[in-house]
Amino acid sequence: ERRFSSIRYGYEILDRDNTPITDANNFNSIFDVSNINIPEGSGLWNTIALNAISEELGTKNRPGLPENTYTGNLDIHGVYASAELSVGKKWSLVPGFRVESFSQKVEYDVINISPVDPGFRNVYENIYLPSLNVRYAVNDDSNLRFGFSKTASFPEFKEVAPFVYEAVTIRVGGNPDLLGGLNGTGATYSDIYNFDLKYEWFLERGEILSLAAFSKIIKNPVNRVVAADATGTQRYFRTGEQADIYGVELEARKNLLSDSDDNPVLSFGLNAAYNYTTQDLKDIPAGTDNTFGTSFDRESDELEGASPFIINTDLNYSPVFGNYKPKATVVFSYFADRIFSLGAGSLGNIVEKSVPTLNFIWRNEIGEHFEANASVMNILNPNVSFVRENTGVGDIIIREYNLGVNFGLTLKYKF
Repeated sequence: ERRFSSIRYGYEILDRDNTPITDANNFNSIFDVSNINIPEGSGLWNTIALNAISEELGTKNRPGLPENTYTGNLDIHGVYASAELSVGKKWSLVPGFRVESFSQKVEYDVINISPVDPGFRNVYENIYLPSLNVRYAVNDDSNLRFGFSKTASFPEFKEVAPFVYEAVTIRVGGNPDLLGGLNGTGATYSDIYNFDLKYEWFLERGEILSLAAFSKIIKNPVNRVVAADATGTQRYFRTGEQADIYGVELEARKNLLSDSDDNPVLSFGLNAAYNYTTQDLKDIPAGTDNTFGTSFDRESDELEGASPFIINTDLNYSPVFGNYKPKATVVFSYFADRIFSLGAGSLGNIVEKSVPTLNFIWRNEIGEHFEANASVMNILNPNVSFVRENTGVGDIIIREYNLGVNFGLTLKYKF
């Protein structure tokens, strides 16, 4: 269960004509607590509660009541069975079957909602989820695996509750239509069919090399899209009938240096994946069947949130000096450009640009009780940027920032 409420406040500038603004980028010069109008006549501004507690107390410099609330409930009950079967010396089969009942309810009272919206959604579904894993032992050091499973994806409360989260340059709100639409006849969750085929080769102790091909079929996928309203609010929609994902994945772990007992001292790890995604798009008119609407000028696009290329790699150094067992790790990760929000109408997509991340972690176990750790996170400190594509004048940056470099030092004593 999740309970949510928000209170809105505004500012009332007392003398707009004579309030000096020496630096428009220095908000503290005006909106500092020392400038609040308490006592009356001593400050530059009042705070205004947009939903007052009472008429007697008024709205100025007082607490307010929530204007947006929602309560979300999600109950999932499941039962499953599986078996592990050996067929000769080479084959191993693991069939499984899971039955889930899921109930999701959201009640809300928010501003700027359609007058015909009932203020709640309540759904109940029984879902049947088979799975099968097959392993074929090529030899003592390598396997060939095949996997199939059906899974289900339920919308998050923030995707369903129609409250709008406002950032500096972006507004994102939920959409209760994800739970069946206004008339209750639409999809309430997404069926996902997963397929993968993997070859794995165990080189030495702690070493592996594997190559996999995979595919996913998502029925009634959910995407973040710019809704058809004057505010440019992004909302979540079931934008089509199906999304398809195809990809390959490479995983490797290799010991570069070992001690006399074959324990790894220097090791390298790599995981890289390439994804191809596509989905059909359909117009969603607001009105009888939908609280919110949107439209597209194309019939298909990539899947929102899916990066076509992802890589994670690490280098570990873990020597042993008596009771001193340090471990130093350098971790690098990267994802290619990915759609943050689908553009609707003639608007282009909002794309999150690629980001490389480099971290360093140094763990020091000293004897049985002491541990001293140091870390440097986000060493490269890259720009995190979101751009609007297909504007007619090139890509336009709509949001950009840096997360900063984080240094950490900890000392632990284990009793």
